[in-house]
Amino acid sequence: MSRRGPAMRRVPPTPARAIPASGAGGGRRHIASVADLQEQLQLSLGAAYQIERELGGGGMSRVFLALEKSLGRRVVVKVLLPELAAGVSVERFRREIQLAAQLQHPHIVPLLAAGESEGLPYFTMPFVSGESLRARLIREGELPVAEAVRVLATWRPGWRTPTGKAWCTAT
Repeated sequence: MSRRGPAMRRVPPTPARAIPASGAGGGRRHIASVADLQEQLQLSLGAAYQIERELGGGGMSRVFLALEKSLGRRVVVKVLLPELAAGVSVERFRREIQLAAQLQHPHIVPLLAAGESEGLPYFTMPFVSGESLRARLIREGELPVAEAVRVLATWRPGWRTPTGKAWCTAT
């Protein structure tokens, strides 16, 4: 029998903070919200992709659902937050892109394409529909031990890079 966690409510996405036009953004377009970031990303990607909506984000990036028009498939577009693009975060994000491009495992979603939009690096991956482990844990509380072991056993081989080093991303 699993215990239920505390009641959780959906928290709306946090808007991207503004970049002063003459400040750290290096003359980039002023981005005051996620909607502005989505609009800039759409303009930069052009007709190849149609951004549908934001899926979420982490400490250094935002993630959007898009339609790749030429192939008629849904993809995820992950873009670095504008306020982080002026610093070390760009190099960290580029390393994440390079590492993700090297990974090939049945339990890891592959990187499809990478690029840069007005100084903001981004990459695309296939969209996988379904419930995330995080959502399941919020909904059900902790997993039964047997299920947790099964999930970890499935994921464990994917935690190594092609060079044998452990790999994980927190964004």
